[in-house]
Amino acid sequence: MRLGSWCFTPSWFPTLVTLVLLPILAGLGFWQLDRGAQKSAQADAHAARAAAPPVPLTALPLDVEAVRYRSVMARGRYDGEQQIVHAYQPNAGRLGFNVYTPLELSAGGPPHTVLVHRGWVPHGPERLDVPPLPVPDTEVAVRGMLDRYPAVGLRLGPADDGHAGWPRVVQYMEQAHLEGALHRELRPYVLRLEEGQPGALTPNWTLFHFGPERHYGYALQWFGLTLALLVIYIAVNTRRCARAERKGG
Repeated sequence: MRLGSWCFTPSWFPTLVTLVLLPILAGLGFWQLDRGAQKSAQADAHAARAAAPPVPLTALPLDVEAVRYRSVMARGRYDGEQQIVHAYQPNAGRLGFNVYTPLELSAGGPPHTVLVHRGWVPHGPERLDVPPLPVPDTEVAVRGMLDRYPAVGLRLGPADDGHAGWPRVVQYMEQAHLEGALHRELRPYVLRLEEGQPGALTPNWTLFHFGPERHYGYALQWFGLTLALLVIYIAVNTRRCARAERKGG
């Protein structure tokens, strides 16, 4: 193909490489755009539900997606004898445990137990040394926000890694495993306790590790690489036409 005194003569190898890489790079850009849109929608849902007045937990359905981020009130008794501590959780540059305590609800239908994320505590002299975790010994009324169980992620062995005592140290939070350890059915969400509520510890929860803006930035990078690849492909396959080619054209 000619354009004035320039000829575009692509060879098969760079053409093949470009045809393979272009849709991959562009696809990654669109994927990051979609991830950004999902996080924006999630942030909007969180803001709307969190701003609503708290409702009784027992009045809500057992559908975690329908009630996620809802501000709720609950009444019951903490079970301080069987607490779950999620190991290796960072807070302000230190490692420790996120503490989950069963709350036996005073009213409502089954399941009668909800895990309350009370907050974070630092570990003891050793990384799996759990400090004392006292709880109020009377019935409490608490407020917080409902959320999913923490994502499991990569599993490296069993959840409790052989720790059979209490508090139960776990590497990941899986509802079925926790129900087996506690010998009771749990509600399909956790209650993230508000700061200052009875039994609250150091807050250690954020909606996102990073917001939708970073996804949009990544998308821009992928689209930039897509454009750069196309420019390079055209540049390396374009040259000045030979004199004979110019005359023959």
